[in-house]
Amino acid sequence: MRKWRESTSTSPSGRHLGLYKCFVKQGEQEEEKEHFLRILTEIVNTTFSKGYCLSRWCKVHNIMLEKDHNDPKLHRLRVIHIIEADYNLVTKILWNRKMMWEAEKRKLISDAWGNRPGRSPCDVALTKELHYEIVNSSKMQYATMENDAKACYDRMVPSLILLVSRSLGMSKTVCQSVGKVFSNTAHHVLTKAGESKLTFGYEKDRPIFGSWQGATKSVVSWTLISSILQQIHQKEIRWAIFISPDRQRKIEQSTIGFVDDNNNCVTGRSGSRIEEMLKVSAQKWEKLLYTSGGRLELNKCFTYQIKWEQGNQGKPKIKEVQE
Repeated sequence: MRKWRESTSTSPSGRHLGLYKCFVKQGEQEEEKEHFLRILTEIVNTTFSKGYCLSRWCKVHNIMLEKDHNDPKLHRLRVIHIIEADYNLVTKILWNRKMMWEAEKRKLISDAWGNRPGRSPCDVALTKELHYEIVNSSKMQYATMENDAKACYDRMVPSLILLVSRSLGMSKTVCQSVGKVFSNTAHHVLTKAGESKLTFGYEKDRPIFGSWQGATKSVVSWTLISSILQQIHQKEIRWAIFISPDRQRKIEQSTIGFVDDNNNCVTGRSGSRIEEMLKVSAQKWEKLLYTSGGRLELNKCFTYQIKWEQGNQGKPKIKEVQE
């Protein structure tokens, strides 16, 4: 709570983050603050232990941010959700601490690098650089498909999030509380003109998906789901094989992921049909992503490959593409 910036937009009900920060700030009226904190803690604990949700948790403000300045096209708007501060804090503790600890204990796939302690984009970049170094020294054929998931947080299926959470030990009542918030929330659009009177929300015939950008549990939820998708992919497709010069170590990979970016890679010796192999691998990943509610941002996806041919004096060189 102390590290949370007070300027952060929170709480459509008006119970701003600053109110909670006052309770944890050291200073005057310690007894009164402790009394209020005890009441708030008991309310939240009772709510989650009984599988209920507070009515004020079921109101969310949606703010639209332009991705392109002065060009507010519908498909180029980023939706940010303003959520109640206490609900966001408690779910952060439950998901970011308990769930990630449990997931790491059960060994998440090592090739899922995003949103995990001790892992950074530099690790992914170094792994890919090592791929190219090995391919260059061993003269293997190599092909890769760079995939970008479209609005990954906004397309997650809430029931799938809760199912994965239950499988990793989250209590039934907590999932019931979060599920009720998902299904009962009324979304108001917030602009300079104020709060919209009309709302939208989950309906049985017209469900809305997403774990909400602005929700602290969204990051962990996507990490868990994408890791499971990568595990399934690597069980069925392991076509990128790297062997040490002494033949003592062998590493097999099919995907490398960092949040919404995923890399499918395949290797092969001369004469291998790596184009077909990459096609099968990429289609498998797209189908897995689709079953989880996601889809690819095709204009951000691309592929390239490295092939070798005999050059002058018999030395191998990278084969040039014939236009």
